[in-house]
Amino acid sequence: MKIEMFIYIKYTVCMKLKFPLILIGLVLSLNAFSQTFSSMIYETWESGTWKNAVRLTNTFDEKGNIILVTNEIWNTTAGSWEKNAQTSYTLNANSTVASTTTQIWNKTGNKWEDAQKTLYSWNSSGTNLLTMKTSIFIMSVWMDNSLITNTYNGSNQVTQTVEQTWDIPTQKWKNAYQNNYTFNGDGTENQMVQQVWSLPLSAWVNESRSTNTYNSSKKVISELVEDYKSDVWVNDMLTKLTYNTDNTVKEALSQVWDLDTKAWMDDAKEFYTYQNGNMTQVLIQEWSGTLWKNAMRITYTFGGTSIFQPVLPDNDLLVVYPNPSAGEISISGKDAFDADITIFNQEGKLVKTISKGESLKGINLGSLRNGVYLLKAGKQGSEQATRFIICKVQ
Repeated sequence: MKIEMFIYIKYTVCMKLKFPLILIGLVLSLNAFSQTFSSMIYETWESGTWKNAVRLTNTFDEKGNIILVTNEIWNTTAGSWEKNAQTSYTLNANSTVASTTTQIWNKTGNKWEDAQKTLYSWNSSGTNLLTMKTSIFIMSVWMDNSLITNTYNGSNQVTQTVEQTWDIPTQKWKNAYQNNYTFNGDGTENQMVQQVWSLPLSAWVNESRSTNTYNSSKKVISELVEDYKSDVWVNDMLTKLTYNTDNTVKEALSQVWDLDTKAWMDDAKEFYTYQNGNMTQVLIQEWSGTLWKNAMRITYTFGGTSIFQPVLPDNDLLVVYPNPSAGEISISGKDAFDADITIFNQEGKLVKTISKGESLKGINLGSLRNGVYLLKAGKQGSEQATRFIICKVQ
């Protein structure tokens, strides 16, 4: 299930203060299936060697359900992992997720601080996720942030996902984005069309769409992403997949559309490694223009538990901290490593871009005015977003 986390900000709040690659989302959703990993380590390729970046560790209850995900960042100076964020899970009797709470580690105060929480509702059988309501913790109170509502067909397939954001001035949910899904006769997903809510038109308008093709085993062999521009669908990204004999993904090649040459240009490659049926590593390379270069790798370790736990969302891990901020922020989350990060003000104007590979800690935003800002992270078509407040002491 793809859930896009875009938010349109129309207000400011401030008080005086005394913190995919296109398949990364698929890889990180292993927790939603039978391959429940114990830990996952991100490494980046720098100066001809692999260097630690982020580590996720799962904690399980006596039934094998994940109840805590810990996020740590590698401290190069100390040569050790340091606390960054954690997400705790509360479960229903049938092991579906009832709620998640994400906290950020306050290094100065030596304590965990609330950042975000999400409440989940399900159908009576616990098979279909109906809603996800997310709140963020700002100025010592929980503030509604987004509401995602899913619609299903008779085959329990998601046909529509609608995201609304909480509008503080009107105290109402306002439309933001929606995804509409269509399916082939064999039940495979054919196409997903993403639309954004137009305030001037008071209607949904097209933004992007992705179209899948399959092999005889009903495995996706290509995904075409297009943008809607000037009433025409325009090529954006193409991903091609190859498989091992056991139908596990072997390689993925991502290409981007060059508007000048009207041709596909290589962008990134992913290579998958398995052991005992579990995905143990993903190697990611990027095209430099002349050759392929290592960029990132993700390594998984597995314990003795392998169970099905429906929907363990990873989007809770995209966090800006401290929040509110006096002018300097840090960013945590898987999508923060995938592409450039963009920050928008309340009018929707781009105010800062953080290039892929730049440090995600101690980002100076002192030149920005007090107010509410929107931060987007991740590859186009699988972005997440969160909002944060800048409140500098007057």
